[in-house]
Amino acid sequence: MADRPDTIEPSFMRALCMGSIEEDLIFPYPEPIASPARPSSPPFAAGQSLWDQEWPVRLDAFYDPSTPASDTPDLCRTLNQPPALLWAGSSGARPLPDQTLRYGQELVVRDLFLTAAGSPP
Repeated sequence: MADRPDTIEPSFMRALCMGSIEEDLIFPYPEPIASPARPSSPPFAAGQSLWDQEWPVRLDAFYDPSTPASDTPDLCRTLNQPPALLWAGSSGARPLPDQTLRYGQELVVRDLFLTAAGSPP
């Protein structure tokens, strides 16, 4: 995948939210998409500007409603929670789609609703 500039290597980030999903998750930008090397003098084909770059972001969640909340969470139990479903809007009518991160802009996901896998929204 590394030799195709239109393909992005997936990277995984992990964050832990305690009791509320109203959290700020702060991560570095992905690596910029490589531009072809420019020759020493014009005219040359310009690569994509950093300001025009964007990356797809898929959010996944893990949640076990049967695990009681605790002031001191068990790390192993927390990290072994089953996958959950993320919904766009509190009605749970449609799954949360992939998001797009654009260089120079914050990615803010609002009106997010989470349910345990297999349970109705």
